[in-house]
Amino acid sequence: MHSSDKDTLKTNFLDDIIKELSLLRGGEVSSGTGEGGTKKRGRGANTTNQVNLSNQSVIRGAGGEGEVAHLKSIVVLLLEAVKHLTEQQGRNEEREGGKVVKDLQDSLRRQEDELDEVKQRSLKGNIILSSDRRNGSVIKSDEELKRSGKSICDHTLDLIREKYNVFIPIADVQACHRLKNNNSIILRIWNRAPGSAWWSFIDAIKSGMNRSYNLFANFQLTSRRNELSYHLRKMRKEKKISKIYTNENGQLCFKVHDQGEKIKVTYFSKNSSDCPCTWSTTDIDKFVSKK
Repeated sequence: MHSSDKDTLKTNFLDDIIKELSLLRGGEVSSGTGEGGTKKRGRGANTTNQVNLSNQSVIRGAGGEGEVAHLKSIVVLLLEAVKHLTEQQGRNEEREGGKVVKDLQDSLRRQEDELDEVKQRSLKGNIILSSDRRNGSVIKSDEELKRSGKSICDHTLDLIREKYNVFIPIADVQACHRLKNNNSIILRIWNRAPGSAWWSFIDAIKSGMNRSYNLFANFQLTSRRNELSYHLRKMRKEKKISKIYTNENGQLCFKVHDQGEKIKVTYFSKNSSDCPCTWSTTDIDKFVSKK
C-alpha cells in the first residue's frame, strides 16, 4: 500500500470515529464543509441524525439509545479499520516474503554454479580411460600386469600410444590408478604447458582417431556435469539434438541441428553484465522444445 493510500484510509476512518465520538458527547458535528455547512445538535436535539456506515443506515435518536448506537458505530468502524489494515499488511508481507524467497533461490543457484565451476577446474588434467568388456577389453587385470612385469601406469601409457599415437612421458604423469569398476583407469597429467604431450593428447581425443580400437578417453566431470552429459547423450539418441561437445575444461555444448549454433550449457553468460550460470536438465529441455 502506498503512503498516500494509507493516509487516505486513516483520514476516512478517523473522520468517522471523531463524528461518532462528538455525537456521543453531545457536541456539534458539521454536516457539511465550508461556509455552506449546517450544524446539528447532539442528543439534546429533536431531530434524528442518519449516518451511512458500511452500506447500512444507523438511525440514532435522543437519549440512551442514541449513545448505544454511537458506541456500536465506533466499534464497527474500529473493527473494520483493524481488519482492513491487517489484510493489507498480510498482502504486503506475502509479496515481500515472496521476493525474499526468490532472492534466496537466485543466490543459492549462483553459488551452486560457482562451486561446480571451481570443482571442475580442480579436475583439469584428469582423463578417464575405459574399454568395453563385451568386445574384449584391452585393459589388463592386475594379475595379467603382474605376469608381464608392467605397472598400471606403464600399461595406460602404452594403451594411449596404441590408440592415439601420442607418447606421454611418465614424468608428465601425476597419478594413475584403477577406478572402482576395475575396468576403467583415471590418469592425471600435471604437465599441461604449451607444446607438451597433453595438448597432442587432447587434439587426438577430440578428433576421435582410431575408432576401431576398443579404448575410450573422456574428460573427468563433476557429478552435476556428468548428469548433464548423460541427459544430452540420451537426447541425441532420441534425435532431439544433433551433436554434443566436451572439452578439457569440462565445458558442455550441443547443437540442435548439424548446421545450427553451438549452445553452451555450463558456466556461461548471455550478456557481459549477467552472472555466469550452468543450465539444469529442465533448462535444456525447455530450450530444445522451443526449437
